[in-house]
Amino acid sequence: MFSVIVSLYRYSGEYHTNKLYNAHKTANWDKMIDEADKAINCCYRMDPMSVPVEWYKGVALFTTGYIPQATRSFEFACRINPFNIHILNNLASCYEKTGEHKKAEELYLKVLSISSSFEETLLNLSAVYYNSCEFDKAYKMIDKCDIGSADSKYQSFLPVILDAKVDLIIADRNDTDVINKLTRYKNKKGEIVKLYFESKRKHINFEEYLVNIK
Repeated sequence: MFSVIVSLYRYSGEYHTNKLYNAHKTANWDKMIDEADKAINCCYRMDPMSVPVEWYKGVALFTTGYIPQATRSFEFACRINPFNIHILNNLASCYEKTGEHKKAEELYLKVLSISSSFEETLLNLSAVYYNSCEFDKAYKMIDKCDIGSADSKYQSFLPVILDAKVDLIIADRNDTDVINKLTRYKNKKGEIVKLYFESKRKHINFEEYLVNIK
């Protein structure tokens, strides 16, 4: 009898999780939340891929702007699977949204300690540092991303962070010729990004490349 009851609970969980997947594919966020609530029970909290069902609910809540509720869902999911980088990244983003910058930074760094090249977290943390006016740290994070990235955040963050990085280089220099050269590069739209990509392809430090290029 016990086995039958557990099987019924798990069948119900998997049934509603499958409907949750379909809602996710069509970006039906309200349906996702509803199906997640129906899927979770005393015998079913993780899907067959070991992802807590609460994470899917958190994604839907975050996307629809219910940040405090999404935070609770991600925190619950994190207690079930504390080393899932997607859960940690999403929870950190919630903390950043609610102004808990230190907690967000700590979680983003935890993600990178698990997967040092996880691009979404590298980009998120670069934005956190940029918004905190820690421009050198922001540069170091985005510099770890692949220059072939098609991520829209990479393409929008990179020019802004590179401009800030060049300002730091200019502020640190006493050579008038170098300062004038870097200022000219900054005033040409897209030139700094182009030079950055060139330095990466040639495996030359970006600052060194800018200062020595003719």
